[in-house]
Amino acid sequence: MAAHQRPFDSRLMIEGAISLSTRRFRSVVLFCAFVFVGLMGTSGATGVAQAAPADAQALLTARFKNLATEMRLEVRDESYDEAAVVQQFKCKGGQNQVFGVGSNDVGGTAFSTRRSYKCVEPRDGTYDGAGVQ
Repeated sequence: MAAHQRPFDSRLMIEGAISLSTRRFRSVVLFCAFVFVGLMGTSGATGVAQAAPADAQALLTARFKNLATEMRLEVRDESYDEAAVVQQFKCKGGQNQVFGVGSNDVGGTAFSTRRSYKCVEPRDGTYDGAGVQ
């Protein structure tokens, strides 16, 4: 490991307004942490945000900060484009660094950006290290 690289640390800080029961909140936090770790991988690689609209009711809107890197999850260049890159970047407070977690119209869970309201999902399956789009 190079001197400038840090070992992966899965600690995560979530900043946002919460209107959930304690049990449901814990479930959402665990889901968000799982999604964040999946997006960042062990190397801090970037992912891609899908362009499909998020037909979801947000239960939690938050900013995700990796405590190991002190960077937030964001959509690169505040993009509205299909296949926009999701990455870690310095904290700057834009809407491209705000994500929502909620339920969709078929009873599932949706993870979406608050900038474009587009869903984030695995690109080529659900295997370990899969990119997102």
